[in-house]
Amino acid sequence: MAELTYPNVANYNGIPLLKGNASVADGKVTITFEPHKFSEQWTGGFWVWVTNAIAAPGSGETPLPVFFNTQGGGNEYPLLRFSGAQATNALLATSTGGVLQCFFNSSNNRLQLVAIV
Repeated sequence: MAELTYPNVANYNGIPLLKGNASVADGKVTITFEPHKFSEQWTGGFWVWVTNAIAAPGSGETPLPVFFNTQGGGNEYPLLRFSGAQATNALLATSTGGVLQCFFNSSNNRLQLVAIV
């Protein structure tokens, strides 16, 4: 994964930034973060820097659902759109990586996509 130039000042006192790597396995896309765990004590918005490409589904292929996970344990969460439908690789397809704005609600463990930047 690419390194942040100044990791100690990325969004200093602002919205948290998590660096993730997307991979495809078991019929889904999983964006994995360096050790970080969503917890029942934390609710709020954050940015996700996806460092690699997310392939669009091929012609005639069913879009793959997207999940977030962390290295070294933690739970896997489906990434939901505002409508409640799960985000897919068709929505997040990129050839270079990119940035997502998300919101985690610890009261119901809902991980929601807010914006694709």
